[in-house]
Amino acid sequence: MIPTPNAIYSKGPLFLRVTFHFIVFLPIAFVTGLALEATAGNSLYGGTYVEPFAPFAMSVSAMLAIFTTRKLFDDAAVWVWIPGTLLFIVGVVELVRGWSSAWDKSGSALRYAALHLLTPNCGSTECLEQLLFTAPFVCSISYSVASFVTFRYLRQRRVPPPLAGGPV
Repeated sequence: MIPTPNAIYSKGPLFLRVTFHFIVFLPIAFVTGLALEATAGNSLYGGTYVEPFAPFAMSVSAMLAIFTTRKLFDDAAVWVWIPGTLLFIVGVVELVRGWSSAWDKSGSALRYAALHLLTPNCGSTECLEQLLFTAPFVCSISYSVASFVTFRYLRQRRVPPPLAGGPV
């Protein structure tokens, strides 16, 4: 029997493996991608509706996911979108809870949250919510999608050994 490339690692609890990917690998991709965003992103798409979604950080996340999935063969990487989504929901809830019609004229709390998280004009803030909530959310989704595609590709390429005495 041929073991998986990292059989010991793949047998841990799924929750801990997902947390490991989210806490260790995603910040590496996030910081590297944000360095690219700061150097090249502003001149390419600064001020457009693409900017809040950090395309360079998403690309680096996807590339790191492909690399880690190929090396670890760990299906937990597919589920990294869950903590990223939970973090984004925390951001939405915090913005909605802090909203007041007395000082904001956007119309509703959800519109206020959407303006701060999903548009290039963050209102009167420094766009910190996009850095803390939107960018990790989209990076976790790109990490999960790239892991899923890579994992499927690797599974389809894996050919079981021929049966003894059968046709070769």
